Order: sequence, then C-alpha cells, then structure tokens
Amino acid sequence: IFDFFHCIFLLYNFILYFCKCKSIWSNQTLFLWTVFNFNVFRALIGGYYAKAGSFLTDYEKSLLAESGRAITQIMAVRMLTDYINGDVYYHTDYPEHNLVRARTQIALIKSMDSQWDLVTAFIHDLKSN
Repeated sequence: IFDFFHCIFLLYNFILYFCKCKSIWSNQTLFLWTVFNFNVFRALIGGYYAKAGSFLTDYEKSLLAESGRAITQIMAVRMLTDYINGDVYYHTDYPEHNLVRARTQIALIKSMDSQWDLVTAFIHDLKSN
C-alpha cells in the first residue's frame, strides 16, 4: 500500500496541484463552480512526462491518470471527517467551511469523471509514443 500511495503523491504533487480546478468563490457554493481543466492537465502531464518519463517505472506511468483522482478522494474524506469531528484539524473561517471543501473535492471528482475518457486516452497515447 505504501508504494501505491507513494507513487500517487509523487505524481500528484506536480500534476493536479496546478490544474486541480477553476473555481469561482461564492462562499458556501464553491462546489457548484469547480471544474477539472483537461487542457491544463494535458499540458502539464505532457511536459512532466517529457522529462520524467525516462525515470518513472511502468507502474508509476500506469497511475498518471488515477493519481489526481485518488488524492482528491482522500482530501474529500479528510475534510468531511474533520467537519464531522468539529473542525479540529483544518482551519475554518465559518461553521460549514470543511463541508464546503469536501463538496468541492467531490465536485472535482465528478468533473474528472465526466472527462475520464479524454484523460485515459491521452495517457494511453502518451505512453505509446
């Protein structure tokens, strides 16, 4: 399990952090405007792979598509758990802040899922070249 998550975090740190979402902040409705930007994902993954493809293992390459989705799921669970536990871990600015954060992560996953065929086809083509 450690190897799986180690690979995911390696890939996540560079990739999804920069193309995670395009959000319009509207206090408690942030999750309504969260969108996964495939074009940014494609540009970043393409550049990352051009430099890192030579040292990534086949297993790590197989996780390129799933890495961002997995960490987004983890963050949704962590933020929802913190909300349920009384906001003891993450700093909040208002009572339902962590609930909004969790919903935003879930909205991001849904947006990724709606573009999943594009993501997997791109990764397949990238690894084939």
